[in-house]
Amino acid sequence: MKKQLTWLMGVMALMIMILIPIQGLADGDFNIKQYQVNVDVLKNGDVDLTQKITYEFNGDFHGVYYNQDLKGIGKADQIAAAVEQNGHLTKLPISQSGQNDTVKTTQTNDWLKLKVYHQISDAEATFIYHYRLHNVITSYQDTAELNWKIIGTGWDEPLHNVSIVIQLPGKNVDSLKAFTHGPLNGKTVVLKKQGRVRMTVDRVSAHQFVESHLLFDNAVVPNNTNHVDKKVLAAKLKEEQELAKKANAKRAQQRHRLRIIKLGYSAVSILGILAYGWWFIKKQPTMSKQRPLVHSFEIPPYPVEQAFAIDKNQQPNARVLSGYLMQLAGEYKIEIQKTTADDYRFTVKKPAVLAENSLLSMMFEKCGDGQSFTLSQLKKWSKKRQHAKKLAQAFDQWAQDSLEQARQTGYYDENADHFKQLNVFLLIMVALLIFGMIFVVDGLILKIVIGVLFVLTLGWGAWYSHRLLPYTPKGQQMKYDLDCFILMLKDIGDFKLKEVGDIILWEQILPYATAFGLAKKVINELRLSFTDAELNDSILISYPWIFASDPWTGTFESTFEKALDLGNSSSTSGGSGGFSAGSSGGFGGGSGGGAF
Repeated sequence: MKKQLTWLMGVMALMIMILIPIQGLADGDFNIKQYQVNVDVLKNGDVDLTQKITYEFNGDFHGVYYNQDLKGIGKADQIAAAVEQNGHLTKLPISQSGQNDTVKTTQTNDWLKLKVYHQISDAEATFIYHYRLHNVITSYQDTAELNWKIIGTGWDEPLHNVSIVIQLPGKNVDSLKAFTHGPLNGKTVVLKKQGRVRMTVDRVSAHQFVESHLLFDNAVVPNNTNHVDKKVLAAKLKEEQELAKKANAKRAQQRHRLRIIKLGYSAVSILGILAYGWWFIKKQPTMSKQRPLVHSFEIPPYPVEQAFAIDKNQQPNARVLSGYLMQLAGEYKIEIQKTTADDYRFTVKKPAVLAENSLLSMMFEKCGDGQSFTLSQLKKWSKKRQHAKKLAQAFDQWAQDSLEQARQTGYYDENADHFKQLNVFLLIMVALLIFGMIFVVDGLILKIVIGVLFVLTLGWGAWYSHRLLPYTPKGQQMKYDLDCFILMLKDIGDFKLKEVGDIILWEQILPYATAFGLAKKVINELRLSFTDAELNDSILISYPWIFASDPWTGTFESTFEKALDLGNSSSTSGGSGGFSAGSSGGFGGGSGGGAF
């Protein structure tokens, strides 16, 4: 039974491999950047066709292919192909070998199939096809006709920058009329003096044809042998008039629909802006006037982590934790000692502090021996992902608790915070509505005015969001006091520390300076303002490591942040004009191509 199952699976795998089309071997995608077609009509009714198709490849490809629909005309011959890449033109020999830089041809009564083998990866190349198609022109009693879907429906990808030029064998062809069917945004130019028709369109969707229908005097193709003995000119012109009417009606319908969309969008935008203005006036919270900051030497009446949360309205970070540990050391709850050039030992002095803080408990009891731990131990212990994850969770909980405890002081205005968040969202919507108006209105000046209004809206929104803080009146005073204190720390070199207060004051200030990233500046000023004896009698008792080198907080913060990063990381009209819709029944409807 197992042998039969294995044999069956092998057969199925072989069938799948055989049935997979060669196009499926490509590894990537491509874009057809430009499509140029030149059609030279000969006096005998044949045409020489040259196509230049520029591909942009993203990935690895073996080559490209093109299928020419021959139904309704004669055979194709004089086939040639080339590829132009990096300014170098390579002519490709016709071969059935499938070797690189060759072209394989297959022709039946209905199809000419060209397959170009050209290895290419992440590059641009232009493929050139040239061949002669026979019996393309039909001569009736009263007119000669070319009716041809030059671009067929066989393309699975859209074509960009399409240009088609048809050159008749004679000049001054006053009888020349050209009708083009396809995308309604295309353009047809008829040059009777030159005997030439030019068709252009920016984009042709996948499976969309472009059909050219030319009517001209039989004298232009005097050697044509493809005759039909009847008169058709009046009927052909009437048919094209009907197609043109339908196309123009469709264009008018599209313009009308676009006008309605523009009017609707404008109405929605204006109503949206007015609604936002009404909501803003009714709901905006009162903002206190900004007072100039002054130096304050008052120690904040909140712990370090809460002071940071109140001032920034956000959770503490690893640097704040450094200040928190310094504050505990100043309160003699823990001791911090420098052991080596870049290592420190933390020792618990009052075990009750561990029961109050799960983060401290984890560092002392899980990383250390219950009594102490070092930074090197923390670094080694947190290299295990499960340890780092637990540490990150404990830190997040401590940070959340610190923010919540700070908010219990009454500084936080939840309604103002919700208003701020909703205002940012609504303002973005309003700005997008204003930006969209640039594509709705006509006229460069009006577009510029709307563009300026868009920029002003964003600028005002950024300014207002910066000014609007989620603080109660009490909280605004609390933040003002903290900002004055922080300003003093920033400007600490502008005054003499001894004249401000004794060294005990600065001992209490240091943890806050650490939390707000100003410890190094404060320590440098302490070195300059106090003698070693004065420092030994006070600060060096609480923080004996603090002047041994640059502030220790950089080392601790770096080590702790690396552990947090690891814990939070994840595992791995006959004249010039527009195209018409519909079709005049030309041959070549299935032509198309692609890449493999």
